[in-house]
Amino acid sequence: MTVPLDALDSYVVIVKPAKLSTVGVTLAHEMVHVRQLAKGILKLVKGKTHWRGRWVSAKVKYLNQPWELDAFAKQEIVFRRSVSE
Repeated sequence: MTVPLDALDSYVVIVKPAKLSTVGVTLAHEMVHVRQLAKGILKLVKGKTHWRGRWVSAKVKYLNQPWELDAFAKQEIVFRRSVSE
């Protein structure tokens, strides 16, 4: 889970303890969300979500949310790059 702290211009990433590889992939997934938020691609405004200039209904299922699709598509790439460096 990634939580923006607007007052501090920061983000908190929460990852549950698990196998190291699982934690790494989860952290990579959350880093994609941090990037989305930092670049303004994803915005959380008063409990509503704004993605690439459009409001997204709260009724959209988790695995169909565009920011999640983006994060799942990129998490393995981010993880492998961080491990190989």
